[in-house]
Amino acid sequence: MVDLLDITARRDILGRSSIRENSMAVETGCLTNGAIFVTSIQEKSVSVVVELPFQLEISEKEAEILDILIHNQMEILLRLYFLAAVGEKV
Repeated sequence: MVDLLDITARRDILGRSSIRENSMAVETGCLTNGAIFVTSIQEKSVSVVVELPFQLEISEKEAEILDILIHNQMEILLRLYFLAAVGEKV
C-alpha cells in the first residue's frame, strides 16, 4: 500500500517541489476538546507541549507506551524533511 507520505516525498525528491507545496495537512475536527497545543518550529528543533484540561493519571508503564507512541508519530511527521535533507528516495 502506498500512502500519501510516500507520494509527497517522491514528488519532493524527484520533482524538486517544495514539501510545503505538497503538504497533505488538512484541518480536521477537534479530537481533543479542551487541549491547548503549543508548538515551536525552529531551524534546528521542533517541540510540542499539550496542556490537558484534566490531570493525566496513568501508570509508569502507560507513560512509557505513550512516550513511544509520541516518538513514533513525530518520526512519521518529520520523515519527509529528513529524506529531503539527505536526498534519499522513498
